[in-house]
Amino acid sequence: MKIALVSFFDTNLGEELIKDCTRFLIEKAAAKKGIKTEIEIFSLFPDENRFREFFIFRRNLACTTYLIFKKFKLPEFLKPAFRFIEELTAILKWHFRQKSDAKVREYYENIAKSADVVLTSGGAVLSDFKLNLWAPFYALLCASERLKVPVYINCIGVERPSAAFSALFKNIFSKKCIKHITVRDDIKTALKFCSKKAHCKLAGDPALWSGECYGIRRSDSGTVGINVIREGIFLDNDGHLQPEDVKRAYINIINSLISRGYRVQLFTNGLWLDENFAKVILNESNLNGNPVALAPCPKNGAELAKNISSYHAIIGARMHCAIAAVSLDIPCVEVLWKPKQVHFARLINRSEWFFTQKQFLDAEFVADLMEKAILQGYDREIISRLKKLAYENLMTHLF
Repeated sequence: MKIALVSFFDTNLGEELIKDCTRFLIEKAAAKKGIKTEIEIFSLFPDENRFREFFIFRRNLACTTYLIFKKFKLPEFLKPAFRFIEELTAILKWHFRQKSDAKVREYYENIAKSADVVLTSGGAVLSDFKLNLWAPFYALLCASERLKVPVYINCIGVERPSAAFSALFKNIFSKKCIKHITVRDDIKTALKFCSKKAHCKLAGDPALWSGECYGIRRSDSGTVGINVIREGIFLDNDGHLQPEDVKRAYINIINSLISRGYRVQLFTNGLWLDENFAKVILNESNLNGNPVALAPCPKNGAELAKNISSYHAIIGARMHCAIAAVSLDIPCVEVLWKPKQVHFARLINRSEWFFTQKQFLDAEFVADLMEKAILQGYDREIISRLKKLAYENLMTHLF
Protein backbone atom coordinates (compact mmCIF):
# COMPACT_ATOMS: atom_id res chain seq x y z
CA MET A 1 0.00 0.00 0.00
CA LYS A 2 1.49 3.32 -1.09
CA ILE A 3 0.76 6.29 1.16
CA ALA A 4 1.53 9.93 0.34
CA LEU A 5 2.03 11.66 3.69
CA VAL A 6 1.65 15.42 3.19
CA SER A 7 2.99 17.77 5.84
CA PHE A 8 3.73 21.45 6.39
CA PHE A 9 7.51 21.88 6.71
CA ASP A 10 8.56 24.72 8.98
CA THR A 11 11.28 25.59 11.47
CA ASN A 12 8.52 25.71 14.09
CA LEU A 13 8.76 21.99 14.74
CA GLY A 14 5.22 21.33 15.97
CA GLU A 15 4.26 20.09 12.52
CA GLU A 16 7.39 17.94 12.45
CA LEU A 17 6.25 16.19 15.63
CA ILE A 18 2.85 15.50 14.05
CA LYS A 19 4.40 14.17 10.85
CA ASP A 20 6.92 11.89 12.55
CA CYS A 21 4.40 10.54 15.03
CA THR A 22 1.81 9.98 12.29
CA ARG A 23 4.35 7.94 10.34
CA PHE A 24 5.19 6.02 13.51
CA LEU A 25 1.51 5.20 14.08
CA ILE A 26 0.96 4.17 10.44
CA GLU A 27 3.90 1.77 10.63
CA LYS A 28 2.72 0.45 14.00
CA ALA A 29 -0.82 -0.17 12.69
CA ALA A 30 0.41 -1.69 9.42
CA ALA A 31 2.70 -4.10 11.27
CA LYS A 32 -0.15 -5.20 13.52
CA LYS A 33 -2.40 -5.85 10.50
CA GLY A 34 0.38 -7.47 8.47
CA ILE A 35 0.10 -4.90 5.68
CA LYS A 36 3.17 -3.83 3.74
CA THR A 37 3.28 -0.05 3.34
CA GLU A 38 5.43 2.38 1.41
CA ILE A 39 5.28 5.91 2.82
CA GLU A 40 6.52 8.90 0.84
CA ILE A 41 6.69 12.34 2.48
CA PHE A 42 5.57 15.43 0.55
CA SER A 43 5.59 19.10 1.47
CA LEU A 44 2.25 20.91 1.55
CA PHE A 45 3.89 23.66 -0.53
CA PRO A 46 5.67 23.04 -3.87
CA ASP A 47 8.69 25.16 -2.88
CA GLU A 48 10.06 27.53 -0.25
CA ASN A 49 8.28 30.46 -1.90
CA ARG A 50 5.02 29.19 -0.36
CA PHE A 51 2.88 31.12 -2.86
CA ARG A 52 4.30 34.39 -1.58
CA GLU A 53 2.57 36.37 -4.33
CA PHE A 54 -0.80 35.12 -3.08
CA PHE A 55 0.16 36.07 0.48
CA ILE A 56 1.01 39.58 -0.76
CA PHE A 57 -2.29 39.72 -2.64
CA ARG A 58 -4.19 38.90 0.57
CA ARG A 59 -2.20 41.43 2.57
CA ASN A 60 -2.94 44.13 -0.01
CA LEU A 61 -6.64 43.24 0.09
CA ALA A 62 -6.65 43.69 3.87
CA CYS A 63 -4.77 47.01 3.58
CA THR A 64 -7.24 48.25 0.96
CA THR A 65 -10.16 47.48 3.27
CA TYR A 66 -8.44 49.27 6.15
CA LEU A 67 -7.71 52.37 4.02
CA ILE A 68 -11.28 52.52 2.71
CA PHE A 69 -12.64 52.55 6.26
CA LYS A 70 -10.13 55.13 7.36
CA LYS A 71 -10.58 57.47 4.40
CA PHE A 72 -14.38 57.40 4.26
CA LYS A 73 -14.90 56.96 8.02
CA LEU A 74 -17.32 54.11 7.47
CA PRO A 75 -19.33 52.78 10.43
CA GLU A 76 -18.12 49.66 12.26
CA PHE A 77 -21.21 47.60 11.39
CA LEU A 78 -20.06 47.49 7.75
CA LYS A 79 -16.83 45.67 8.63
CA PRO A 80 -18.30 42.13 8.46
CA ALA A 81 -19.63 42.81 4.95
CA PHE A 82 -16.27 44.13 3.77
CA ARG A 83 -14.49 41.20 5.39
CA PHE A 84 -16.80 38.80 3.56
CA ILE A 85 -15.99 40.46 0.23
CA GLU A 86 -12.26 40.43 1.05
CA GLU A 87 -12.25 36.72 1.95
CA LEU A 88 -14.48 35.70 -0.96
CA THR A 89 -12.18 37.54 -3.38
CA ALA A 90 -9.17 35.65 -2.01
CA ILE A 91 -10.94 32.27 -2.17
CA LEU A 92 -12.15 32.77 -5.75
CA LYS A 93 -8.74 33.98 -6.88
CA TRP A 94 -7.09 30.89 -5.45
CA HIS A 95 -9.79 28.53 -6.76
CA PHE A 96 -9.19 29.64 -10.35
CA ARG A 97 -5.43 29.84 -9.92
CA GLN A 98 -5.04 26.27 -8.70
CA LYS A 99 -7.08 25.14 -11.72
CA SER A 100 -5.30 27.24 -14.34
CA ASP A 101 -1.69 27.34 -13.10
CA ALA A 102 0.00 24.30 -14.67
CA LYS A 103 2.83 24.22 -12.11
CA VAL A 104 0.45 24.24 -9.15
CA ARG A 105 -1.92 21.71 -10.70
CA GLU A 106 0.92 19.37 -11.69
CA TYR A 107 2.51 19.41 -8.22
CA TYR A 108 -0.64 18.30 -6.40
CA GLU A 109 -1.70 15.87 -9.09
CA ASN A 110 1.73 14.21 -8.89
CA ILE A 111 1.22 13.70 -5.16
CA ALA A 112 -2.15 12.07 -5.80
CA LYS A 113 -0.77 9.90 -8.63
CA SER A 114 2.09 8.63 -6.46
CA ALA A 115 -0.05 6.78 -3.95
CA ASP A 116 -3.04 4.59 -3.23
CA VAL A 117 -4.12 7.04 -0.54
CA VAL A 118 -3.19 10.62 0.38
CA LEU A 119 -2.88 11.33 4.11
CA THR A 120 -2.56 14.89 5.36
CA SER A 121 -0.51 15.17 8.51
CA GLY A 122 -2.44 17.42 10.82
CA GLY A 123 -1.82 21.03 11.56
CA ALA A 124 -3.32 24.46 11.26
CA VAL A 125 -4.57 24.23 7.67
CA LEU A 126 -8.09 25.18 8.75
CA SER A 127 -7.37 26.98 11.99
CA ASP A 128 -5.25 29.98 11.02
CA PHE A 129 -6.42 31.61 7.80
CA LYS A 130 -3.72 34.28 8.00
CA LEU A 131 -1.12 31.60 7.26
CA ASN A 132 -2.84 30.69 3.98
CA LEU A 133 -2.28 26.97 4.62
CA TRP A 134 -5.85 26.41 3.46
CA ALA A 135 -4.77 27.33 -0.09
CA PRO A 136 -2.38 24.41 -0.80
CA PHE A 137 -4.65 22.12 1.24
CA TYR A 138 -7.58 23.04 -1.01
CA ALA A 139 -5.46 22.52 -4.14
CA LEU A 140 -4.41 19.06 -2.90
CA LEU A 141 -8.03 18.04 -2.29
CA CYS A 142 -9.10 19.32 -5.72
CA ALA A 143 -6.32 17.33 -7.41
CA SER A 144 -7.23 14.18 -5.45
CA GLU A 145 -10.88 14.65 -6.36
CA ARG A 146 -10.07 14.96 -10.08
CA LEU A 147 -7.95 11.80 -10.00
CA LYS A 148 -10.34 9.90 -7.70
CA VAL A 149 -7.64 9.23 -5.09
CA PRO A 150 -8.93 8.77 -1.52
CA VAL A 151 -7.81 11.23 1.13
CA TYR A 152 -7.49 10.69 4.87
CA ILE A 153 -7.35 13.97 6.81
CA ASN A 154 -5.47 13.31 10.03
CA CYS A 155 -5.33 15.46 13.18
CA ILE A 156 -6.57 18.65 11.55
CA GLY A 157 -6.86 21.81 13.63
CA VAL A 158 -10.22 23.56 13.25
CA GLU A 159 -11.37 26.98 14.41
CA ARG A 160 -14.72 28.59 13.86
CA PRO A 161 -14.57 30.19 10.40
CA SER A 162 -15.64 33.73 9.70
CA ALA A 163 -17.45 35.25 6.75
CA ALA A 164 -16.70 33.60 3.40
CA PHE A 165 -14.48 30.95 4.94
CA SER A 166 -17.64 29.22 6.17
CA ALA A 167 -18.42 28.43 2.53
CA LEU A 168 -14.86 27.19 2.01
CA PHE A 169 -15.21 24.88 5.03
CA LYS A 170 -18.40 23.40 3.63
CA ASN A 171 -16.82 22.89 0.21
CA ILE A 172 -13.74 21.18 1.68
CA PHE A 173 -15.60 18.85 4.03
CA SER A 174 -18.08 17.77 1.35
CA LYS A 175 -15.48 16.56 -1.17
CA LYS A 176 -16.09 12.96 -2.21
CA CYS A 177 -12.39 12.06 -2.13
CA ILE A 178 -12.33 12.47 1.67
CA LYS A 179 -12.82 9.11 3.33
CA HIS A 180 -12.22 10.05 6.95
CA ILE A 181 -11.35 13.11 9.06
CA THR A 182 -9.89 13.29 12.53
CA VAL A 183 -10.00 16.61 14.37
CA ARG A 184 -7.64 17.46 17.24
CA ASP A 185 -9.68 20.29 18.77
CA ASP A 186 -13.00 21.90 17.77
CA ILE A 187 -14.99 18.83 16.71
CA LYS A 188 -18.33 20.66 17.10
CA THR A 189 -17.40 23.20 14.41
CA ALA A 190 -16.05 20.47 12.12
CA LEU A 191 -19.27 18.45 12.42
CA LYS A 192 -21.34 21.47 11.37
CA PHE A 193 -19.64 21.42 7.98
CA CYS A 194 -19.28 17.67 7.41
CA SER A 195 -21.85 16.22 5.04
CA LYS A 196 -21.07 12.72 6.38
CA LYS A 197 -20.77 13.19 10.13
CA ALA A 198 -19.87 9.53 10.72
CA HIS A 199 -16.61 10.18 8.81
CA CYS A 200 -15.49 12.95 11.19
CA LYS A 201 -14.11 12.03 14.62
CA LEU A 202 -12.25 13.62 17.52
CA ALA A 203 -8.79 12.14 18.07
CA GLY A 204 -5.77 12.88 20.20
CA ASP A 205 -2.88 14.68 18.54
CA PRO A 206 -0.34 12.12 17.19
CA ALA A 207 2.40 14.11 18.94
CA LEU A 208 1.13 12.57 22.19
CA TRP A 209 3.19 9.60 20.97
CA SER A 210 6.42 11.65 20.83
CA GLY A 211 8.14 9.59 23.52
CA GLU A 212 7.49 6.28 21.76
CA CYS A 213 8.14 7.70 18.29
CA TYR A 214 11.64 8.96 19.14
CA GLY A 215 12.44 6.39 21.81
CA ILE A 216 12.87 9.15 24.41
CA ARG A 217 12.02 9.09 28.10
CA ARG A 218 11.87 11.83 30.69
CA SER A 219 15.35 12.38 32.11
CA ASP A 220 14.53 15.23 34.56
CA SER A 221 17.68 17.27 35.07
CA GLY A 222 15.88 19.30 37.73
CA THR A 223 15.87 22.35 35.44
CA VAL A 224 12.73 24.34 34.61
CA GLY A 225 12.33 24.90 30.87
CA ILE A 226 10.88 28.19 29.66
CA ASN A 227 9.45 27.89 26.15
CA VAL A 228 10.04 31.23 24.39
CA ILE A 229 7.69 32.46 21.69
CA ARG A 230 8.21 35.55 19.52
CA GLU A 231 7.18 38.80 21.15
CA GLY A 232 4.64 39.82 18.46
CA ILE A 233 2.56 36.63 18.56
CA PHE A 234 -0.07 38.02 20.93
CA LEU A 235 -0.87 41.17 18.96
CA ASP A 236 -0.87 39.13 15.73
CA ASN A 237 -3.59 36.91 17.19
CA ASP A 238 -5.86 39.65 18.54
CA GLY A 239 -4.22 39.67 21.97
CA HIS A 240 -3.28 42.74 23.97
CA LEU A 241 0.35 42.20 25.04
CA GLN A 242 2.86 44.59 23.52
CA PRO A 243 6.35 43.23 22.70
CA GLU A 244 7.82 45.04 25.71
CA ASP A 245 5.16 43.45 27.95
CA VAL A 246 6.12 39.99 26.70
CA LYS A 247 9.82 40.59 27.32
CA ARG A 248 9.13 41.91 30.79
CA ALA A 249 6.91 38.91 31.57
CA TYR A 250 9.64 36.43 30.64
CA ILE A 251 12.32 38.31 32.57
CA ASN A 252 10.14 38.54 35.70
CA ILE A 253 9.28 34.83 35.53
CA ILE A 254 12.98 33.97 35.24
CA ASN A 255 13.77 36.15 38.27
CA SER A 256 10.94 34.59 40.29
CA LEU A 257 12.09 31.04 39.53
CA ILE A 258 15.74 31.81 40.32
CA SER A 259 14.71 33.40 43.63
CA ARG A 260 12.93 30.12 44.50
CA GLY A 261 16.07 28.14 43.88
CA TYR A 262 15.28 26.70 40.45
CA ARG A 263 17.76 26.30 37.61
CA VAL A 264 16.28 27.81 34.45
CA GLN A 265 16.87 27.16 30.76
CA LEU A 266 15.23 28.89 27.82
CA PHE A 267 14.29 26.84 24.77
CA THR A 268 12.20 27.18 21.61
CA ASN A 269 10.34 24.97 19.17
CA GLY A 270 12.89 25.93 16.53
CA LEU A 271 11.37 28.98 14.81
CA TRP A 272 14.11 31.53 14.11
CA LEU A 273 11.97 34.43 15.34
CA ASP A 274 11.51 32.65 18.67
CA GLU A 275 15.25 31.94 18.83
CA ASN A 276 16.14 35.58 18.24
CA PHE A 277 13.81 36.71 21.00
CA ALA A 278 15.16 34.03 23.34
CA LYS A 279 18.67 35.47 22.86
CA VAL A 280 17.39 38.94 23.77
CA ILE A 281 15.85 37.58 26.99
CA LEU A 282 19.01 35.62 27.75
CA ASN A 283 21.11 38.79 27.57
CA GLU A 284 18.72 41.14 29.34
CA SER A 285 17.66 38.90 32.25
CA ASN A 286 19.45 37.56 35.30
CA LEU A 287 20.70 34.71 33.13
CA ASN A 288 23.40 37.22 32.12
CA GLY A 289 23.96 35.88 28.63
CA ASN A 290 25.10 32.47 29.90
CA PRO A 291 24.95 30.24 26.78
CA VAL A 292 24.16 27.17 28.92
CA ALA A 293 20.87 28.86 29.88
CA LEU A 294 19.63 28.61 26.27
CA ALA A 295 19.09 25.10 24.89
CA PRO A 296 20.55 24.34 21.45
CA CYS A 297 18.09 25.26 18.71
CA PRO A 298 16.39 22.01 17.63
CA LYS A 299 16.66 21.13 13.94
CA ASN A 300 14.09 18.32 13.93
CA GLY A 301 11.33 16.79 16.01
CA ALA A 302 13.64 14.35 17.79
CA GLU A 303 15.90 17.17 18.99
CA LEU A 304 12.91 19.17 20.24
CA ALA A 305 11.56 16.16 22.14
CA LYS A 306 15.04 15.52 23.56
CA ASN A 307 15.27 19.10 24.86
CA ILE A 308 11.82 18.87 26.45
CA SER A 309 12.57 15.48 28.03
CA SER A 310 15.32 16.96 30.20
CA TYR A 311 13.11 19.34 32.19
CA HIS A 312 11.57 19.00 35.64
CA ALA A 313 8.68 21.25 34.59
CA ILE A 314 7.92 23.67 31.76
CA ILE A 315 6.40 27.12 31.38
CA GLY A 316 5.13 26.88 27.82
CA ALA A 317 3.86 29.00 24.95
CA ARG A 318 3.81 26.88 21.78
CA MET A 319 1.07 24.23 21.86
CA HIS A 320 3.23 21.35 20.70
CA CYS A 321 5.66 22.12 23.48
CA ALA A 322 2.76 21.29 25.82
CA ILE A 323 1.74 18.20 23.81
CA ALA A 324 5.27 16.77 23.79
CA ALA A 325 5.53 17.53 27.51
CA VAL A 326 2.33 15.54 28.11
CA SER A 327 3.78 12.65 26.11
CA LEU A 328 6.89 12.69 28.30
CA ASP A 329 4.92 13.19 31.55
CA ILE A 330 6.47 16.58 32.26
CA PRO A 331 4.16 19.15 33.96
CA CYS A 332 3.66 22.11 31.64
CA VAL A 333 1.70 25.29 32.35
CA GLU A 334 1.15 27.56 29.37
CA VAL A 335 0.12 31.08 28.37
CA LEU A 336 -2.93 31.25 26.11
CA TRP A 337 -2.89 33.05 22.76
CA LYS A 338 -4.90 30.74 20.47
CA PRO A 339 -8.22 28.86 20.83
CA LYS A 340 -6.54 25.53 19.99
CA GLN A 341 -4.76 25.66 23.36
CA VAL A 342 -8.08 25.99 25.18
CA HIS A 343 -9.40 22.88 23.40
CA PHE A 344 -6.26 20.90 24.21
CA ALA A 345 -6.41 21.97 27.87
CA ARG A 346 -9.99 20.67 28.07
CA LEU A 347 -9.09 17.41 26.36
CA ILE A 348 -6.43 16.61 28.96
CA ASN A 349 -8.62 17.94 31.82
CA ARG A 350 -6.06 20.53 32.86
CA SER A 351 -7.69 23.85 31.90
CA GLU A 352 -6.39 25.40 35.11
CA TRP A 353 -2.81 24.90 33.90
CA PHE A 354 -3.35 27.30 30.98
CA PHE A 355 -3.33 30.95 31.98
CA THR A 356 -4.38 34.27 30.47
CA GLN A 357 -2.16 36.94 29.01
CA LYS A 358 -2.92 39.17 31.99
CA GLN A 359 -1.80 36.39 34.35
CA PHE A 360 1.36 35.97 32.25
CA LEU A 361 2.44 39.38 33.56
CA ASP A 362 2.20 38.11 37.15
CA ALA A 363 5.43 36.16 37.62
CA GLU A 364 4.55 34.91 41.11
CA PHE A 365 1.23 33.56 39.87
CA VAL A 366 2.94 31.67 37.03
CA ALA A 367 5.60 30.21 39.36
CA ASP A 368 2.94 29.18 41.89
CA LEU A 369 0.87 27.54 39.13
CA MET A 370 3.89 25.59 37.92
CA GLU A 371 4.53 24.26 41.43
CA LYS A 372 0.89 23.21 41.77
CA ALA A 373 1.13 21.39 38.42
CA ILE A 374 4.24 19.53 39.60
CA LEU A 375 2.33 18.26 42.64
CA GLN A 376 -0.84 17.42 40.70
CA GLY A 377 0.56 15.72 37.58
CA TYR A 378 -1.51 14.46 34.64
CA ASP A 379 -4.44 12.08 34.56
CA ARG A 380 -2.66 9.29 32.66
CA GLU A 381 -5.93 7.47 32.01
CA ILE A 382 -7.18 10.44 29.96
CA ILE A 383 -3.86 10.71 28.11
CA SER A 384 -3.90 6.99 27.30
CA ARG A 385 -7.43 7.31 25.94
CA LEU A 386 -6.44 10.21 23.66
CA LYS A 387 -3.40 8.29 22.40
CA LYS A 388 -5.57 5.26 21.74
CA LEU A 389 -7.99 7.41 19.71
CA ALA A 390 -5.12 8.73 17.56
CA TYR A 391 -3.87 5.21 16.89
CA GLU A 392 -7.18 3.40 16.40
CA ASN A 393 -8.60 5.99 14.01
CA LEU A 394 -5.64 5.42 11.72
CA MET A 395 -5.71 1.64 12.06
CA THR A 396 -9.49 1.38 11.49
CA HIS A 397 -10.02 3.83 8.67
CA LEU A 398 -6.71 3.89 6.79
CA PHE A 399 -6.34 0.16 6.25
